[in-house]
Amino acid sequence: MRERNGSAIAWGTALCALLAWGPARGQLADVEADYLAGTDALDRGDTAASLASLVKALAAAPPGHPLHVKTLYALGFCGHKHLQSHQDSILLSDAIGWLERFLTAARDNAEYEAVIPKAELMLAELKSRAAPPPAVASAATAAAPSAPAPASSDAPPTESSFPWHWVALGGAVAAGGAGTFFGVRTLSEADAAGRSVDPDVSAAHLDDARSAALWSTVCFGVAGAAAVGAGVLWWLGSDPSVSAAPSVSAEAAGFSFMGRF
Repeated sequence: MRERNGSAIAWGTALCALLAWGPARGQLADVEADYLAGTDALDRGDTAASLASLVKALAAAPPGHPLHVKTLYALGFCGHKHLQSHQDSILLSDAIGWLERFLTAARDNAEYEAVIPKAELMLAELKSRAAPPPAVASAATAAAPSAPAPASSDAPPTESSFPWHWVALGGAVAAGGAGTFFGVRTLSEADAAGRSVDPDVSAAHLDDARSAALWSTVCFGVAGAAAVGAGVLWWLGSDPSVSAAPSVSAEAAGFSFMGRF
């Protein structure tokens, strides 16, 4: 009788285990199917469909089961990829949670050693994006007076440092060139007057020669004066100025003039 009772209990226990194992096995098959559908969609670049399938798999996977841990990593990876081209604060918070839960479950499991560093990098990046902007620091930076900009070396020279000697030298060169032109013109017109047999034409050439000679003399005079001025300015290295002031003494009264070049 006791043997019969023992056999009945054993068969009852086995039957209960079989009945419990059947649904659990079917549930894991559904989880794996959803997991594979999510990873396939991720490979195709369809992150929205991948997230939907992986979330479904995570909800049905038994906590601590390898499928549960792998789904957490896949969700974190997919969320990180989706957020690279989309703004979604809710998904950002969920992706941080998935990766944190994955790292907690996979920390001491050698099976996940290869992906743990990548998960840590993704988690750090997502947390940096979720961090609030430093409003206080920004306000302090905005209120702080800006430092004066350094003086640019390309700024135009001031009046006191303007290179007037180069201006005078350039004027001398230009005036000398004009004087040379009119000098050549004088010789050409004089030569034309000497070769002409028509008195009227010869007289016209002589008039042009005199006019050109006058302009040549004026230009050379200006060139000489400008050259002298350039030399003086270059030698003294200062701008020309003239000042006058009254002068009074016991013996006489008058004005004194002072020039600076």
